[in-house]
This record gives sequence, C-alpha cells and structure tokens, in this order.
Amino acid sequence: MAATKERFFKQQGRPPARKAEEPPHAAYAIMATEARQRDAKTAKLRALRLEREASSLQEVGEPVAAKPKPKPAVRRSRYQ
Repeated sequence: MAATKERFFKQQGRPPARKAEEPPHAAYAIMATEARQRDAKTAKLRALRLEREASSLQEVGEPVAAKPKPKPAVRRSRYQ
C-alpha cells in the first residue's frame, strides 16, 4: 500500500450550495421541455383545425338558409 494523497485526504465533492441548486435546475429543464412539447402540439392541432375549417368552407360554398322557426302555440284562457 503506497501512501498517496487520495488515501489520506478525502476528495472534495461539489460545494453544498451548488449541490442544492441542481434539483431545481433539473425540474426547470423538465418543465421547459414539457412546455415546448405542449406548444408544438397546440400549434400542430391549430394548423389542422384551420385546414379542416378552410376545406369545409370550400366544400359547402354558400351557407344554407335556416328554416324559419314555427310560431309558439298561443295559450288562451277559458275566460276570454
């Protein structure tokens, strides 16, 4: 067994302050990744919706006139 510096002196790790910063940075990285994925999905779905709406407008052409609503029945009292 050779006497070496590593054997007698403990290796210094990261400082505690830096070690404490790592979990929040990891969480922020995960949240940022999820936000980017969510934004990309939203943009993709919006583009598909707009494309579908545009194609449905081209197919339909003129809007069809709505049927007139029937008049509601008038209730008459017995004592008129």
